[in-house]
Amino acid sequence: FFFKQKTAYEIRNCDWSSDVCSSDLGIHRLAKLATPGGGGSEFGWMTMVAIPLGFSAARNGQAQLIVAGLAMLTAEAVCRRQWNRAAAWLWIGLAFKPVMLPFLLVAAALHAPLRGRLALGGVLFAMFPYLGQSGGYVTSQYVAFGESFQRTTELGVARPYAQVFGLLQVWGMAVPATVQTVVRLAAGLGVVGLLWFLRQRLPRERQALCYFVFTAACLQLFNPRSENNGYAILAPAMGWLLGEALGRWRDRRLAWGVGLAALLTLLGYELQVRIAPEVRPIWLAPLMGLVYCGLQGIALVRELREPLPAPTAQELLQTWATRGGDSAVAESPVPPPVPAS
Repeated sequence: FFFKQKTAYEIRNCDWSSDVCSSDLGIHRLAKLATPGGGGSEFGWMTMVAIPLGFSAARNGQAQLIVAGLAMLTAEAVCRRQWNRAAAWLWIGLAFKPVMLPFLLVAAALHAPLRGRLALGGVLFAMFPYLGQSGGYVTSQYVAFGESFQRTTELGVARPYAQVFGLLQVWGMAVPATVQTVVRLAAGLGVVGLLWFLRQRLPRERQALCYFVFTAACLQLFNPRSENNGYAILAPAMGWLLGEALGRWRDRRLAWGVGLAALLTLLGYELQVRIAPEVRPIWLAPLMGLVYCGLQGIALVRELREPLPAPTAQELLQTWATRGGDSAVAESPVPPPVPAS
């Protein structure tokens, strides 16, 4: 509605700037949750992985980076119990691209305070286009969107794309559409169940990280129309796990595994057209996505066995009081010596 008179070049440039800004801001906010004490060590690792993997999506003007950035902002808002802000990020992301829908559904299933806000936001979201165009035109656009969405889904089922069933189809194992639907539903419910299980076992910051990580992984691996450059959504999660492997766990094998998965995802197209030029080059990204999920699962099991010690409010106040006392002592004048009698 708003860019109808713009050229494709102007729209692509606009998408580039919004993609980079939203993704970078989301990584910055999520890195604060990932780093104990609010430091910035995780930000470097997440950025180092996200920039190369996201370059292709940004160059082509894809909205995946906007969705990733808004999903990370949603995770941060949910962690801080900022429900209005979280609902706004989710609906704005859905306005950019329907792939935001899994993040919205998972957040609504996990957090009761979000449900009413999301319902109200949905009404406002649906009515907003009527303010700028005639009612008949907007309604026709909604109907056309529903038809296009159905055709797009059917095409993703029939033709191999960069997701799990496309990987199997390239390998000669075609899965019926009904089975695909059941598996996708089970995968979504599995993510909700896993995050519900973690609610009582991890701090809120780690829950927010897991919300983004596992929802993004499920989205990319089971979305019928996943593309190679769409794995930019998963890039910040790979960077976070790489930072965890090197900084927290001191596990070089885990770090090498994550780094290799990210590198092969980045070089996927060039490698695929040389390794198997006769097949559609969409199989390496989902394969590396499955490898990453396995490594993330190993790290999660270790996390549950050795939880990260989180400072309590009393300890934080004690630290602050100690620092204040030390500075007061350092700034207080030294009393003169008492003369001996």
